[in-house]
Amino acid sequence: MKHTTFLIFTYLVFAPVMLLNSLSLRAYEQADPNVILVFLDDAGYGDFGLTGGSTPTPNIDNLAKGGVHFTDFYVASPVCSNSRAALLTGRYPYRYGLPDVLRHTDDIGLPQAEETMAELFKRKGYSTHIFGKWHLGHAKGALPTNHGFDEFYGIPYSNDMWRYRRDPNALNENDEEAYVYHENVPNVPLPMYDGTEIVKASLTPNDQKVFTKIFTQKAVDVINRSNNKPFFVYLPLTSTHTPLFVSDDMKGASKGNLYRDVINEIDHGMGRIVKALKNNNQYENTIIVFTSDNGPWLRFGDHAGSTAGLRGGKNNSFEGGVRVFSLMHWPAKLKANTTISSAVMSIDLLPTFADILQLKTQGSKLDGRSILKIMTGEEKSTPYAYYYYYRDKLEAMRFGDWKLHLPRDYLKVDVAKNGGFMGSLKVTPMGWELYNLKQDSKESVNVLKKNPKIYKRLRAMSEKFDKKLMENRTPVGKYDLNESQVVLNENSH
Repeated sequence: MKHTTFLIFTYLVFAPVMLLNSLSLRAYEQADPNVILVFLDDAGYGDFGLTGGSTPTPNIDNLAKGGVHFTDFYVASPVCSNSRAALLTGRYPYRYGLPDVLRHTDDIGLPQAEETMAELFKRKGYSTHIFGKWHLGHAKGALPTNHGFDEFYGIPYSNDMWRYRRDPNALNENDEEAYVYHENVPNVPLPMYDGTEIVKASLTPNDQKVFTKIFTQKAVDVINRSNNKPFFVYLPLTSTHTPLFVSDDMKGASKGNLYRDVINEIDHGMGRIVKALKNNNQYENTIIVFTSDNGPWLRFGDHAGSTAGLRGGKNNSFEGGVRVFSLMHWPAKLKANTTISSAVMSIDLLPTFADILQLKTQGSKLDGRSILKIMTGEEKSTPYAYYYYYRDKLEAMRFGDWKLHLPRDYLKVDVAKNGGFMGSLKVTPMGWELYNLKQDSKESVNVLKKNPKIYKRLRAMSEKFDKKLMENRTPVGKYDLNESQVVLNENSH
C-alpha cells in the first residue's frame, strides 16, 4: 500500500514537470534557430589553433570541435567587396557587375534586386543586425538598412580607407599603432554609421582600438534582449585587416606580436558571445558560423596572418587567397567533432539557411547549394564546380579534388614589410596549371601534362561557365552619391 501511495505521489509531482519538459523540448525542436555569422577581414587559414596557429584560440577551437570544421572552405573572390557580396547573396558578384573593391568615390553597390541573407531571414520574422564593416556601397540607398538589416552600426568600407598613415618620418617606428593624420591623402575621413546616420565623421586610431569590443558587445546586446525571438547577427569584424589595433587591456595578452593580440581579442569576444547565449538559454539552438572574407595581405609581413603554408594570399586565387578557416556550430542539429574535407564555398551558406528555414529563395538563380544534409551526415558530398574570380576575370576553378588555373598575370609579393608598412608586389605571368589538392594542397607540382583528360574537361567547364556568366550579367546597383555624407567635420580627427 505504501509503495502504491508513493508511486501515485511521485507521478502527481513529476508528471507535470515531465510534460512541461516534453512540451518545451518539442517547442524548442520546432523553433527557428538564431544565426550569428562572424566574417573576419584578411584572416589567414593558419591563424587558429586547429590549423596550427601560434596564438591559442580555445573559444574558436571549441566551437569547431563542438560542431562542423570545414577544411576546404572557399570564398568566391580574394578581395573583400566581392567576397562579401557573394556571401550575402549566394551568387557570384560578377553576375551583377560588381567589378572590384569599392572605394569612397564609388556610386555603385549591391543591387536592390539581389536578395540578401538579411532579407531572407526577414521573411521568417527574424530581427536582423550588422555590426562592423559593410563595404557594399555607402551612397544614399546602398547601406545595410536598404538591404534587409534592421540595425547597422559600423563602417561603410575598409578601415584603411582613411587619412591616417604609418609615417617613419613623423612617428616612432617601434610603436606599431602610431598613425599620422595627413590632409593630402586622397581619401575622405573614415566615418562611423548608426543606421543611415553618421555618428562620428572622422574615426581615429583610438576609435579603431575598440572596434572588436564594441562590435562584439553589440552582438551580445542583441542576444540579451532577444526574448526568445529569432535573430540574425552578421558580425563582419575588421580588426585583422591592416591597420592593426587592439584594445589597451588586451595589448600584449597573446605574448606575441600585434597581429596575435588581435586574434586573441577576437577569441575572447567569441567567448563572450557563447557565454551570453548560455545565460539566455539560446546556446543549443543558435547557429554560429565563423570564417573570413579572403586570405592574408602578405605584403604587410608581421601585420598579416598565416596561410599555413598554402600558396599565395589576398589578391590572387591560389589556395592561400581563397581557402579560409571556417566552422559551423549548432548543438541542436550538428554532431560534435564533424570534419568536412570536401570543397564548399561561402555562396553555399544562403541556400543552406533557406533550407533550414524551409524557404524558397527569391530572385535570380543561386550559384550555391544547400550543404545541410552533408553537414548532418544524411548525404555524402559529391563534386561541385566552384569558380574563383578576381577583378572581373575568371582565374581558377575547383571540381572535386582538382583545381585548374587559367593563364593570367597575377600579383605576387615581392617585398613584405613589417610594423604596419606596406611591401611591394610584382606582376607574375603564368600559364595553365592543374593540381590535385588532396595530394598537393600547396599547389607546388603542376600535373597538367600527366592528366590531359582532366585538364580538357575542366577547361571546357570553365570556359562554358565564364561565357554564360558574362553574357547574362545584370547591371550593378547605381546610387545617388552624396559625398557630403562622409566629407564632414575635418577637425574631428
